[in-house]
Amino acid sequence: MGRGCYESAKIPKANPRYFRSAINSDNEVSLDRLGIADVATLCEWHDASARRRSQKERRKRTFYGWHCFEAHLVRGAGGQVVPSPKPGNPWHADIIPGVEARDDLVEVCNAIAAEAQWVPRPDVTTA
Repeated sequence: MGRGCYESAKIPKANPRYFRSAINSDNEVSLDRLGIADVATLCEWHDASARRRSQKERRKRTFYGWHCFEAHLVRGAGGQVVPSPKPGNPWHADIIPGVEARDDLVEVCNAIAAEAQWVPRPDVTTA
């Protein structure tokens, strides 16, 4: 599993705020299932996403790599990994909180950040 990183200031150490800030309005955190992904294609998808976001946000965005972790960390902290393919990224998934009221996505993010390892994008040239 890996959370894509578009900000050089977040390299190489992920802190809990990095993952918590990714919690979207649906109470989910997006990630890539790297263990099954075609990484070159995934880099192309992230590069295209960075270009779109650069135009929308009017500031340059660059895809640098992933903060990686094992799925058992999510489950151990009370969360779930749910596949949610996107156009061009069939390896996309979301972390969602567990079904019990005590499960909290912030706790899941804290657990992931404590164990995440930085993996830079491979040297893949994209157009």
